[in-house]
Amino acid sequence: MTAQWDDRLITRERALELAGTAPVYLEDAGVRGLFLRCAQCHQSCGQFRDGPGDDVKRFAERTTTVEEILSGVLRHLVMVHDVPLSGVGRQTRTEDGS
Repeated sequence: MTAQWDDRLITRERALELAGTAPVYLEDAGVRGLFLRCAQCHQSCGQFRDGPGDDVKRFAERTTTVEEILSGVLRHLVMVHDVPLSGVGRQTRTEDGS
C-alpha cells in the first residue's frame, strides 16, 4: 500500500519545482541495483531495483510512483544539500561541506 501525499507538508507543485531542478541521473550498477543518483555529489536518491537475485522481469513488474521518486530526491536535497522545502533562505552545501 502506498502512502497518500500530504499537501500540508509540501504541495505537489512545490515538490515538483524543487525536485525538477535537481540534477539527477540513473546508474545501472548491475547486481547491486539501479540507482537514482545526485549529479552534484553522486549519492543515491533512490533505488529502483534491489541487488542480487533481481531480474529484468521482476524489475519491469515493480511499480515506483512519482511520489516515491519526488520524496527520495527531496529527502536528499534537504538532508545533504540543506535545501529548505519552504524556499526561504535557500542554501547549497559545497563539496567541502561548507
